[in-house]
Amino acid sequence: MTGKHAAPGGSKKPLVIILIIVLAAALFGAGVFVALNFFNKDKPGDTGSTQPTAATAPATTAPLATTATAPSVAPTSEAPMGTEATPTIGEPIQIPTHGGALSTFNATYVPGSAEDMATGNAVTLRDALGSDFRSATLTFNEDGTYVCNLGGLGTTTGMYVVEDGVLTATDTTDRNMNITVTEWNESTGAPASFYVIIGEETAGVKLTFAES
Repeated sequence: MTGKHAAPGGSKKPLVIILIIVLAAALFGAGVFVALNFFNKDKPGDTGSTQPTAATAPATTAPLATTATAPSVAPTSEAPMGTEATPTIGEPIQIPTHGGALSTFNATYVPGSAEDMATGNAVTLRDALGSDFRSATLTFNEDGTYVCNLGGLGTTTGMYVVEDGVLTATDTTDRNMNITVTEWNESTGAPASFYVIIGEETAGVKLTFAES
């Protein structure tokens, strides 16, 4: 009795699975290799250095130091207000006289009140003389010189003379002071009270002085 050939034993599936695994592993490895080569490629303009290149900052120049120079002040021989010494007159000022008895005196006065000549109304000394009104003085010296310091109106010097009860004062620019004595002190020969008009007779300011 003829026997039958026996069929080959075992299944072909395990072999197929093994081949698939090997193929997948090979494809995976190839993919990893390609990916690594791609990401490791130099970028355009890259020098291959991994060190960051510091930017070169433009050179700066520190500003030159400046030195402030205080304005020069011309020296003055004018004494501080209220402390005037006897003025020095370069040339004697010629004051016209009329043949009467001449005299001088020594006294210092301060303004006591002010009046607006245009309206006849009283005004404050600050309004009449400015913020320096407290330093306003009028000083007469026995040598015939005087110093008129009227605060913000400035300081003038000149010469004066008393003749027959009339006081005439002329400054170094040959301008006469508009001064009127209203009362004399007979014992000292000096004015007890007087007024001075600054500016025009009808539009100036009248300052009243009296001995203290």
